[in-house]
Amino acid sequence: MAKQTINIGSAANDGTGSSLRAGGDLINDNFNEIYTAFGDGSTLSTGFITASSTATLTNKTLDLGGTGNSVTGSLAEFNTALQGDSFVSLTGSETLTNKTLTTPTIAEIDATGDFILDAAGDIVLDAGGADIFLKDDGTIFGSLLGSSGNLRIKSGSSDALTFTGANVVAEGNFTVTGTLTVNGSTTTVNSTNTTIDDNLLELNSGASSNANDTGIIMERGSTGDNAIFAWDESEDKFIVGTTTATASDTGNLSITTGTLVGNIEGNLTGNVTGNVSGSSGSTTGNAATATALATGRTVGMTGDVVWTSASFDGSGNVTGVAALQANTVSSTELVSAVTLEILDSGGSTVKTIIGAGS
Repeated sequence: MAKQTINIGSAANDGTGSSLRAGGDLINDNFNEIYTAFGDGSTLSTGFITASSTATLTNKTLDLGGTGNSVTGSLAEFNTALQGDSFVSLTGSETLTNKTLTTPTIAEIDATGDFILDAAGDIVLDAGGADIFLKDDGTIFGSLLGSSGNLRIKSGSSDALTFTGANVVAEGNFTVTGTLTVNGSTTTVNSTNTTIDDNLLELNSGASSNANDTGIIMERGSTGDNAIFAWDESEDKFIVGTTTATASDTGNLSITTGTLVGNIEGNLTGNVTGNVSGSSGSTTGNAATATALATGRTVGMTGDVVWTSASFDGSGNVTGVAALQANTVSSTELVSAVTLEILDSGGSTVKTIIGAGS
C-alpha cells in the first residue's frame, strides 16, 4: 500500500481538508502497514536494526548483487563473524584445506613440506613451452622435453632417453643391474667391441629338443659366403666352413667344409692338407685314404751287391736288377757244401764255383 496522506485543507478551518474521522482512518491504514511489515499486524517485533545498533540476523538473505548493496569490514572481522569458516584474501598467505580449484591460474606453488598431487582421475601436465623441468632447490637436475611429438628425457643437461613411438634410444652408457630379457625377432648390437664377462656362452637356451644346426655365423659381404663355426645336428659333429645361411635361417644348414688352422689334440677324422709335424710319437694312427707319398723315394743297395730301384711313392710295387760286383766273392768264403752258379741273362750257366772243400 502506498502511504496514506491526510488532507489538511488550504487554510485553517476552511472546511476543505479531510474530516477528523477520515484523517484517523488514514492514520490507522499507515500504522497497519507498519505493524504488518514489522510485526504480526497488531504487535511490533523486537530487534529493529539501525545504523548504529548491533543485532543478529536469522534466516536473512543479503543480496550483494543488488544496486547499492554492499558489505564492508576487515578480513579479520569477516572471519570472526563467520566463526567456523574463513575468508582468504587476494594478497595474503592462507592455508586452503579440502578446496576445489577449477582451472585456476597459478604461477608458482611453494610448499614448506611434501607436496602431494592425489587425483581420483588422471593428472595432466600441459606445458605450452613443451618442456617440464625438474629442480632441486632451484637447480635443474632433469627435464622432460617434447620434440616433434616425441619424448626426450634429460639428466642434467645431457640427453638420456628418446622415445619415438614405441622405439627407445638410450644415450651414453646403459647399465642393467637386474635380469635383461629381450623378446623379438632380431637383436642388433652395433659397437666397436663387444665383451662378455661370463665364462660360458649358451646358445639355444631352454630347448627341450633340437633339430637345428647351432653356431656362430660371420658375415663376409662381397668377399664370399659367410663363415660359420657350428654344431651339425644331423651329423652330431662340429663343422667349420662357409655357408649362404644367415642368422634368420634354421634347420639343417647347407655348409661347405672349410679349413681349420691350428694345433689339434685327440682323434682327427677327415682330409689333412699341409704338413703334419710334432715331436716323436705325437702323430699316431693310420690314414684311411692315403694312396701315395707326397714325394717319391728310391730304395738302393751298396757293397758286394748293388741295386737301385725306381722311384717309390707307395702307389705300387717296384722292381730292380741287382749286380754282383767283380772279385767280391772268393772260394774261401764258400763252405764245402755250397756250389755257386753264375748265370747269364738267358739263364744259362756261365761259370760254376765249388766251395773251398772241393
